[in-house]
Amino acid sequence: MKKNISSKDTLQNIIETKCFVVNVVSKDLLNQMNQTSGNYPKNTDFEVDYVFSNPASYESLRNTSVKLRYTFLEMPQDNGFEIRFEDPRIGYFTDRVTDLSSTEITPYRDLVQKWNLQKQDPDAAKSKPIKPIKFWLENTTPNELRPLIIKAVLSWNLAFEKAGFIDAIEVDVQPDDADWDAGDIRYNVLRWTSSPNPPFGGYGPSFSNPRTGEILSADIMLEWIFLTNRMRYEDIFLSSEVSSERCNFSSMRNEQRIFGNLVASSMDFSIEDTDKLFDEELNSYYESVKAEFEDFLKIEIAKESKEMAPLIEKGVLGGKMLRPVLCRLVSDALDGDAHLAFECGMALELVHGGALIHDDWIDGDSFRRAAPALWEELGPRSAILIADLMVATGSLHGAVSMATGKSLAKCIRNLSEGAIADFTDKQNYSESVYLHRIKHQTADQNKAYIFA
Repeated sequence: MKKNISSKDTLQNIIETKCFVVNVVSKDLLNQMNQTSGNYPKNTDFEVDYVFSNPASYESLRNTSVKLRYTFLEMPQDNGFEIRFEDPRIGYFTDRVTDLSSTEITPYRDLVQKWNLQKQDPDAAKSKPIKPIKFWLENTTPNELRPLIIKAVLSWNLAFEKAGFIDAIEVDVQPDDADWDAGDIRYNVLRWTSSPNPPFGGYGPSFSNPRTGEILSADIMLEWIFLTNRMRYEDIFLSSEVSSERCNFSSMRNEQRIFGNLVASSMDFSIEDTDKLFDEELNSYYESVKAEFEDFLKIEIAKESKEMAPLIEKGVLGGKMLRPVLCRLVSDALDGDAHLAFECGMALELVHGGALIHDDWIDGDSFRRAAPALWEELGPRSAILIADLMVATGSLHGAVSMATGKSLAKCIRNLSEGAIADFTDKQNYSESVYLHRIKHQTADQNKAYIFA
């Protein structure tokens, strides 16, 4: 009988011998067999448990088991892939090829691992590839993170354009009803993982042809800890003696900034592009800190007075919250205490809010932040009393130390002096007097000496 070379060995044996054996196994054993091996069109995976006897000195354990996974890959035939040899001046992932028949002292060469990208138009400076690099985002990835991950991966197309390829990378989400899994090397998969102590935020493996360096498939492990900006404790906290609210935040931010500038420079970003990225990051920081502070403010106000909390919130919420955000920004830059920064920010915001209630009534302003002013809504008497309560509460929160308490008291005094001068002497509006008044009324609140 002519041998059918396309058939697998088991099937070929059945054809040639006309005999076969059926093994009946339990469902549990079948599940174990399916978990420890996987057969795909171009690769077969096996998991093997090795058991080693321990020396006599290990009295508690008689043996040690080690689980290893082997992957057998089908190597491509001659497909026109261009081999590139490694240059020691530049870092690459490499495959080492050794000539066992060579008499040279170093009978080996290191091949660069790279994708087999070929231009549709070989003569064009930039061209789409004949076959782009297609990545699949595993369907276990949280929905809220999928757009971010896809955008990040597609950003690599900018680097490939420098090499002459347009849209070299494509990304799609694995369908929920897909009949394939990440173990199949025909698919490059961005895999969602959650390890307790991962080495990196994203890492391999990739599989390459050891004879040529051609990358055949790549899986990228995306670690939950890094993607959610949750760092390992040993990377954040300075020592066991440091409070959990004091961390090396500024150092990490600075490293990120330096790295970002280097990337922008290497990709020939214009000043406008760099400024845009900076603005986006700053706005993101502002919105996140603002939201965090508002939650902090509501909790602390409720602690002070549950009855008055809704009224105080009316006088302070709804603003830009620039002062507490600046407090937190300065604190982060100096590796300060985040909780203390919010305490100081709350003090400034309450004093500022109380001063605005006074100011609205004195000036007869009926609206504040697109809503009726508090004195219009509750009446002047109630509004003034609430404003006084806000200033007093702010003073208590600002007294986190003798220095900060004195600074805030001086700030309140200057605010009052400026308001009195503005109200009693409306005729004197020389430039020097005007600058003196706004310094006392507004600018004084923004001084960083609250951290003294």
